[in-house]
Amino acid sequence: MVNWAPQAWRAALRWTEVLVDLPAIRHLLGEAPLPRWLRDDPHLAAYAEGDRIARRARLSEGPLAPLLAALSRHDGTARAGRRGRRGDRLHPLLHAWQAQWRQRWPSCSAEQGSALQLLVRTVDAHLAAFASLPTEDTAASRERLGERMRRQLHDAAAQPAALFAYLMLVALDLERLRGEFVLRAAGLAFVDGEQHS
Repeated sequence: MVNWAPQAWRAALRWTEVLVDLPAIRHLLGEAPLPRWLRDDPHLAAYAEGDRIARRARLSEGPLAPLLAALSRHDGTARAGRRGRRGDRLHPLLHAWQAQWRQRWPSCSAEQGSALQLLVRTVDAHLAAFASLPTEDTAASRERLGERMRRQLHDAAAQPAALFAYLMLVALDLERLRGEFVLRAAGLAFVDGEQHS
C-alpha cells in the first residue's frame, strides 16, 4: 500500500490502516456479542475468538497493544472519577492512535512539522465540531473539511503532510461512497417493505 511513499514515512502511513478498524476494536473490547463478520475479517479475526478477557489478552500481545493500553488507562481514569485533560475531545482509541502515529514520524524540518500540525489541528477541529452538528449540516461540514484538505495538499506539496492530506481526501470519498450504498440499500429495503405490505 505505501510503496509510493518515501521510505522514512512508510511506518506512519501504514499505521493509517488501523484507523478503519478502531470501531471494531472497541467492539472487541466490549461485552456485546460479536457480529459474525468480525470473525471473518482478515485483520481482526485472530482477535475475535473467545471471551472478552481472551480477546483483550490477544490484543495486548500484538501490534494493537498501544491502543489497548491507552484505553485501559482512560477507563481507569473514568472509574476513578478523574476527568481527562481539558480540550481532550477525541475518543480514547483515536487519541491513542494519533499518539502512536506521531511516534512513527521520522525527524522532520520545522516547516514539515508545522504542515503536519496544521493537518492534525484541522482534523481534530472537524471531529470536535462534527459530534454536535445537526444531521442536515454534516454534508456541508465534510465538504469544508475536504476543501481544507485540498488546500493543505496543495500548500504542502512535496512534504509529508501532503501524503496524509491525500489519504484524508480518499477517506472522505470512500465515506461518501459508503453513504450512497447505505442510502440505496435502505431505499431498496423500504421499497421491498412497501411491496410486501
